Amino acid sequence: MVLAEVALLPAMACRQLDALDEMLAAVGYVENEMAREGTLELAGRVVQRLSTTNAPVAIPGVANAPRLLRALWPRLWPEARATFSLRTVFAYESLDAVAALKVAVFPDELRLRWRGYPNVDASAPLSGPASRWFAGDTSPQFERLLRANLEKLPGDFSVLARVERLVDRLERLNAGHGTVSDALV
Repeated sequence: MVLAEVALLPAMACRQLDALDEMLAAVGYVENEMAREGTLELAGRVVQRLSTTNAPVAIPGVANAPRLLRALWPRLWPEARATFSLRTVFAYESLDAVAALKVAVFPDELRLRWRGYPNVDASAPLSGPASRWFAGDTSPQFERLLRANLEKLPGDFSVLARVERLVDRLERLNAGHGTVSDALV
């Protein structure tokens, strides 16, 4: 038997909610300092996977769910907040039954059931400005471009790959390599 506390919000309200601290407190979640360690890196790795695949991202450890939500949420743009879905799933076979699932967390005790499904690897390097920015690393170009287009970005995380390409070209242009037409192509 599983006990769950739930807070429901309409998708439109999620778009405008900047932080989840009050929501998490309402369902009884209290974060301690020890729990925060490594969460930003996990958020970066999750975003890295979300931007490169349509399949749900699998994360072992149900306790990671509230920490991950708390770390990701403030950096998500409105449409991404409205389409973001994180659920506890017990076996990867049940992923097909959950529509539009972005992140699936599962109990550590069930790792053997998930052996054939790619999990977020805690040791994988963070590649690209998006994953590093979600992990707390500062990328002024990435943040500036993302903030300037917040209301225009779709909820699909693959848009981050396009933003990363733009940032790469802008950074090269700012470093004196290439021309404006190179940056636009």
